[in-house]
Amino acid sequence: MRKETARISEIVRDLLDYSRPVSSQDSAVAVSLGECVRDAVQLMKPQARFREIEVELSLPSDLPAVRASSGRVTQILINLLLNAADAMNGVGRISIV
Repeated sequence: MRKETARISEIVRDLLDYSRPVSSQDSAVAVSLGECVRDAVQLMKPQARFREIEVELSLPSDLPAVRASSGRVTQILINLLLNAADAMNGVGRISIV
């Protein structure tokens, strides 16, 4: 029970971090797209919508960094994942390549 409570607490903390409004002070820095994709997928995996969805992740090792806010990029990816899950009615496979 403690392990699950800690896991839930971490999920909630991560979601709160990514759901906060993005301020104009978020600066563009070199951001790893691969890390943003992995972060977004990790945040969505425990969600009820993703129980019957397999996420296939096959990113190129030479994926370039981009100048952006990592929080904004992750938010965009989370929105895309949620839209895909909704479009599939919560069942299927999402491939990110």
